[in-house]
Amino acid sequence: MQDGANNACSLLLGRKPIITDTIRTAHDETTATWREFLEPAICLAGLLTGLALQYWVAGNPESAPWYVILAYGISFAAGGGHTLWDALTELARAKVNIDLLMVLAALGAASLGDWPEGAVLLFLFSLSHALEHTILGRTRGAIAALLKLTPDDATVIRDGQQSIIPVEQLVVGDRVVVRPGERIPADGTVDKGRSVVDQSPMTGESVPIERQPGDPVLAGTMNQQGVIEITVSRVAGETTLARMVPALVSVNGTRRVMPNPLPACSNSAISPPIRS
Repeated sequence: MQDGANNACSLLLGRKPIITDTIRTAHDETTATWREFLEPAICLAGLLTGLALQYWVAGNPESAPWYVILAYGISFAAGGGHTLWDALTELARAKVNIDLLMVLAALGAASLGDWPEGAVLLFLFSLSHALEHTILGRTRGAIAALLKLTPDDATVIRDGQQSIIPVEQLVVGDRVVVRPGERIPADGTVDKGRSVVDQSPMTGESVPIERQPGDPVLAGTMNQQGVIEITVSRVAGETTLARMVPALVSVNGTRRVMPNPLPACSNSAISPPIRS
């Protein structure tokens, strides 16, 4: 996760290869996510096939001939393959997770002859995994789009002359000219001019905000109307956008660990109420 945050910061400092890798990674992960829906799809197909064979071909819901078990076995393999691998991986690290519990529950149902119940359990669990990875893939795509907000160059006024320099060469106190249709290259304060700035990618505001001398502006936002001059208050690696992206990358790749309430309960005395 730290590497991802560093890569994001590197991009915001103007290193072009990072953005290509980030967008490609987001696209690849989204494509891989759709492939993961094949597992719950095959699991569901095996489940429905097994039910059809058991109820309409065998004609006895209580019996399970070999071809019925084969259909359910395909459903188990498709829905529980990755789950079993993840469970064994964590078990090798002396950790017990929800994957192991799901596998044990499905195998327990199968051992009792309740093949459909075990297949349904694995189907729902594999579907939840696929949906989770889909959401993560879309989040990474949104982060990749966020990374493209910062412009590569900025028009800076130094010694009374305008010149175009890379964004990473800006320093605090520089005066930057931003024309209509250009994105603001760094956080700063409007020094001259009036305009309307679209801050929706950064703040979620649906209506562009009017900006005049003394008002703050954020890197990555779009200047929509007049020409403004801003005084840079934060350089590229310290802007609001530069701090947002690493935070999103870190949160996106971190699962929340739920606290275990059992130790706390085991150490406390519970006295049942006594009614007279």
